Amino acid sequence: FAREHEATHDLLFGLQDSLYAAGARLFLYIDVPPIARTPTGAKALANDPSMPAAYYNWNISLRRRIEAFANEHRDARIFTFSSFDCFSRLLDTYADHGFVEEDLYKAGGAIWKDHLHPRSAVHKIFARDLVQFLRSQQ
Repeated sequence: FAREHEATHDLLFGLQDSLYAAGARLFLYIDVPPIARTPTGAKALANDPSMPAAYYNWNISLRRRIEAFANEHRDARIFTFSSFDCFSRLLDTYADHGFVEEDLYKAGGAIWKDHLHPRSAVHKIFARDLVQFLRSQQ
């Protein structure tokens, strides 16, 4: 797992600058969800307890770069939605969403389609939360 993200964020925000130069003024950023809480992440965590730090660092670095981008482009509308927070809430309150504890880390279960990707039911919750977030920004 990469621990340094500067080069990737340089590329990403170079492309964002290109979009801005082409006239884009509305940007939505979404951070990385809690990968350590996926079936594959749980296994990786057993082998490398520092693994979650790579994803936390990505999100921290991303937020810093978003803030810098926003300061450089004050006429742009820039939003950041946290998939990390959204997935964490869902996994912390799984029963409220009709899931069972056995599915929290189960590939092929009600939450995870495979080792990393969520099921449609989870996408629906994510989409609902994203829509609520965007509506709150108006």
